[in-house]
Amino acid sequence: MRKHRPETPTTTDTSDLLNEIAKFVDENPNWNEDTGMMAKMAIALGVLKISCPDPACCTDDEYQFVMHLCKTLNESMA
Repeated sequence: MRKHRPETPTTTDTSDLLNEIAKFVDENPNWNEDTGMMAKMAIALGVLKISCPDPACCTDDEYQFVMHLCKTLNESMA
């Protein structure tokens, strides 16, 4: 499978990224039991931290959702 790799930087809308993460979690409720899915989540959360380094750019619910995912990921990797 060939992956798309843009030649120039692209923009990321935080809401779109959060929606994609939420969709992934909904479609894969046991994502933290699969190393491949955990790796995908780690990448998504890393991109989110880069694109939105200030928690003030998220709502409280979004922030709590991301913190829960980070905690789950860290616990699953331990």
